[in-house]
Amino acid sequence: MKIDNVNLKVSLPAAFLLFIGSISSIILISSFITSSKSVNQLAQEVLVKIGEGTLDKSINYLETAAKLVRVNTALFNPDENGNLDLDTFNQITREEILTYPQFSLVYFGNEHGNHWLNKPTSQGNISTRVIKRLDDSAKGKEVLSQAAQMPKGTAEEKQAVADMIAPYIKTTWRYRDRDGDILRTENDPLKIYDPRERPWYRGAVENGGHFWTDVYTWASDGGRSFQVGITVAELIKDKKGLVGVTAVDIILNDISKFLGSLTIGKTGQAFIVNSKGQVIGLNDFSQVVKNNDDGSVSIRHISEISDKTISRSYRALRKKLKIKESAPLFFEGSHQLKFSSAGEEYFAYYRPFRPDHELDWVIGIVVPSSDFLGEINGNMQMMVFFSIICVVIVIFISVRLSKKITDPLNELAIEANNIRVLNLDGPTVPHTMFDEINQVIESFAKMKVGLRSFRKYVPTDLVVGMIQSGQEANLGGKKDDVTIFFSDIAGFTSMSEKLTPDQLVQVLGDYLGAMSGIIMNRDGTLDKYIGDAIMAFWNAPQPVTDHAVKACYAAIENQQKLAEMRVRWINEDLPPIGCRIGLHTGPVVVGNFGSEQRLNYTIIGDPVNLAARLESACKQYNIGIMISEATYMAAKDHIEARLLDNIAVKGKKEGVFVYELLGRKGKLIQEVKEFSETYDQGVEAYNAREWDKAIECFEKAEYLKRSEDPAARKLVEKSKAFKQNPPDASQDLWATDILTSK
Repeated sequence: MKIDNVNLKVSLPAAFLLFIGSISSIILISSFITSSKSVNQLAQEVLVKIGEGTLDKSINYLETAAKLVRVNTALFNPDENGNLDLDTFNQITREEILTYPQFSLVYFGNEHGNHWLNKPTSQGNISTRVIKRLDDSAKGKEVLSQAAQMPKGTAEEKQAVADMIAPYIKTTWRYRDRDGDILRTENDPLKIYDPRERPWYRGAVENGGHFWTDVYTWASDGGRSFQVGITVAELIKDKKGLVGVTAVDIILNDISKFLGSLTIGKTGQAFIVNSKGQVIGLNDFSQVVKNNDDGSVSIRHISEISDKTISRSYRALRKKLKIKESAPLFFEGSHQLKFSSAGEEYFAYYRPFRPDHELDWVIGIVVPSSDFLGEINGNMQMMVFFSIICVVIVIFISVRLSKKITDPLNELAIEANNIRVLNLDGPTVPHTMFDEINQVIESFAKMKVGLRSFRKYVPTDLVVGMIQSGQEANLGGKKDDVTIFFSDIAGFTSMSEKLTPDQLVQVLGDYLGAMSGIIMNRDGTLDKYIGDAIMAFWNAPQPVTDHAVKACYAAIENQQKLAEMRVRWINEDLPPIGCRIGLHTGPVVVGNFGSEQRLNYTIIGDPVNLAARLESACKQYNIGIMISEATYMAAKDHIEARLLDNIAVKGKKEGVFVYELLGRKGKLIQEVKEFSETYDQGVEAYNAREWDKAIECFEKAEYLKRSEDPAARKLVEKSKAFKQNPPDASQDLWATDILTSK
């Protein structure tokens, strides 16, 4: 079979790479499979250990409260009426709260509806609340029930409720410091609370002893934050029967902090849910509770948290155990499973609390398999690295040899393409060890030297365009709108007489190089140098958007650059030359002119002559840049200019309005801006035939310019003449001024 167009640089190393790569791949794949099996087993063992440890610490966190409520049943010692000794109660519960910061409340309620409670404050103090039933009769209960439903919005409504319940219940707050000393005492006249109706009390009574409530939420810090908690209660009995119930409220927020502190692989997470799927603990506690539309808060279901990986693991567990979404999650023993989320594989471990514990909670752990496969991947990378080293060593000689041949050839191909578009500024291709290739390189280098010289004599854009089109240059032209640029050095003849030939060449070279560079950077075509003069145009051979604007910008930048160069010339004892620039926009014939033996790409037409005359007219008006009305109208939104006169150049009778180009729009310095505005006010007054105001403005403009301004002086004289001999309404105030010199 015949094979065409084989790439030597690729085919030679590829043959070796295919052979070595096949053997290396077989070794790597078999190693990866063996290691993955070992890691899966290791991951399962790690998950079991972490799950058991998390379970033990969580149970210990809760069992502390369970043990204390059992101890409190013996320590509180209610009297025969079920009432506590307040000092004893305070001493016991204060120590418990200070020792165990997860306790938010320690309290006791008896069968008569009395209630004793101690709670920590945000300042670290202890507050005691005592609710005493003054009348526990059926009537008293009915009155309190009615009062609980009454509005309490206004001061009058609150007072009515307070007066109503005062004979039946009394609530007192005692605020204590950490040593137990009372700071102040307050009454709460509106508090209506019956411990016997609370879930913790009823649950302990119905269970006949120990009882855990469901997890619940409440607002703290004035509603600025939320807590998640659970209550453990214990029944107190004596020989006569039921005395009351003691209980402890436990804050579960710290369980979330504990879960977040666990290190499970690199990014694994542990969490706790109950049988209803509510999240009890999560490393991001903000995901545990949610704000409801009615202003309340509740515990999120695991499907509502933002970490969808955890919720997907929960669904995968239910699916494995074949438990419906609506059914409670009850199961025995631990379960391990694999599942996918967002294209990544995860390990999951679930374990319920111990069977002897009353809580229906489940510990869950989720960890990406990549956390455990990281070491394998590292080993694989190391093996791949050494395999690559082996491959590199084997094919090194073939790669080096092919590069020695193909790299110079590729560079020569690039070089040939650059030469095709006259891009001749790049470095020459370096020599190689092969004589035949070096001969080609030397030929290319000589070609570039010749073409660099040729490029200096012709517009590069023109030649590149012809090369790209594949057409040979021929006589011919077309009519097109262009903006024409003429510049000339002021007083060049007298200046040249003061310079040596070397100095003249230096100054003229610096000047023409800087001015030409600006023109070409602004997309202009440099036509020719006429001694010290420059001729250029825009919009040919390539179209130029806003060519009048770019020509104006080039003229402004020419004058700015010349001002910078004058400073350097003065320091070098060279004459500080200036230049005049004329711009005109109009239709010309643009194309190749001359003969078949020699062509010149240029423009021909009256607009060319007008642009040249405008440059010369700058001298009569003592300005640097003069533009025609056509150029002004095309660029007025981007430039600042002032109307000078209506002139006809030598050899023409038809006049054109001409303007002095002052600068880019909004970029005038303050002095020039004031001069321009004052001059423009004079023009407005002149056109309105307000001769006194026109004279005043033009004379002020002359003063502000601080140099001779023939345009303003001429308008002052014309305004004075019109003031003495007012013109007819039909008389043209801007009669054409025919220039008598070039």
